[in-house]
Amino acid sequence: MMGLSFKTADMTLLEKASYNMDKDISGGLRFLKNQVGVSECVIVATCNRNEAYCYASSYRDGLNGLKALFIDFIGVETDDVERCFYVKTGRDTINHIVNVACGLDSMVIGEDQILGQVNDARQQALAVGACGKVMDRLFREAVTAGKAMRTSTGISHIPTSISYMAIKHAAKMLGGLNDKTAFVIGTGQMGKLTIRYLLEEGARVYITNRTVQKAMDIAAAMPGVQAVEYPKKYQYIASSDLLISATNAPHYVLYKERLEEFIKPGKRLLALDLSVPRDIDPSIDDIAEINLLDMDRFKAMIQDNNNLRRQLLSEATPIIEAATDRFVKWYNALEAVPIINMIDEWADALCDEEIQKIMHKLSTDRDREIAARVMKRLTGRLISRPIGWVKQCSQNGSINQYRRIITDMFGVEDSSNE
Repeated sequence: MMGLSFKTADMTLLEKASYNMDKDISGGLRFLKNQVGVSECVIVATCNRNEAYCYASSYRDGLNGLKALFIDFIGVETDDVERCFYVKTGRDTINHIVNVACGLDSMVIGEDQILGQVNDARQQALAVGACGKVMDRLFREAVTAGKAMRTSTGISHIPTSISYMAIKHAAKMLGGLNDKTAFVIGTGQMGKLTIRYLLEEGARVYITNRTVQKAMDIAAAMPGVQAVEYPKKYQYIASSDLLISATNAPHYVLYKERLEEFIKPGKRLLALDLSVPRDIDPSIDDIAEINLLDMDRFKAMIQDNNNLRRQLLSEATPIIEAATDRFVKWYNALEAVPIINMIDEWADALCDEEIQKIMHKLSTDRDREIAARVMKRLTGRLISRPIGWVKQCSQNGSINQYRRIITDMFGVEDSSNE
């Protein structure tokens, strides 16, 4: 796998990668799967990470395919790939995606949203034919581990969402939100959560979206919320105490020049940009009446929350290791399948050959049937021990050491490397 996250890249690079990936993930999956040696792939693209996983015939083919995806398809500069991207192989890759699904590699440790995003990535790859049995099994194992971790540790009882922490921080900065006016842009999951937390704090909430009907639907379902037509957003923002923007737009949705036309001198506004790429033109922070906080500014606050959450994660390590071990055991067993098939085919051919030699000596169909049954049973017993040994070797990861011995012993060609 290859990727970058908030841990390795600044917001500008994350924005570029997220924007270009989000435009055509299906196209990215097809592009990667068409690279030499790549047979399966999945892309996990969120606001804080862009990662591509592939199952390839060799390390070199996999790495070349992943680099091509990020450099040629997404348009990341080669220097940025070398500087900010990480590469993992084998067990490290398995362990990483399990950690990601568990939320242990997230900006907010243990957050719930990533679990759905990992499963969505698997579903999207399946939909375009990029995810086969190996990637499907790996990602399902990761999701299962993520669910188990959250259940066993009780970490879900500590609020995880960035929107929750952002609203709590805003309440602290504004001396509470009771009777304050808040304006929310965005009707997705984060926008809905933000509205819920604002209402719990006693704020008056206005909401808008480019598709106004979505805003109206939310307002109808949540008393205390009023929908605003998108073109009127600037005038409502200018009268608000708090602005929160949480959309999936690939460009700014608020610009300094437009907002300056409506801002009233002396009317303070706290603006929170919860999106990557950013929704709010950073130069808006230059307006004297506005205090703008984006995701980079929230990192210290998130770190405090994470310190508390880490105290509950002592049970997570064995869950992650067990999930990794289960997948490795399953994958190693795949190595045995072609060898077992070769042994079965050898035994069937030998049995058929010997049956043909004696058929003309048997006088009745019943005798021939009994002879064939006995020969089949005998060859089955003869190969049962070698097959058991092959399975044992696959479990402990030593099957490749003995592959040549096995094929020479039974006089068959190894088709697994074709």
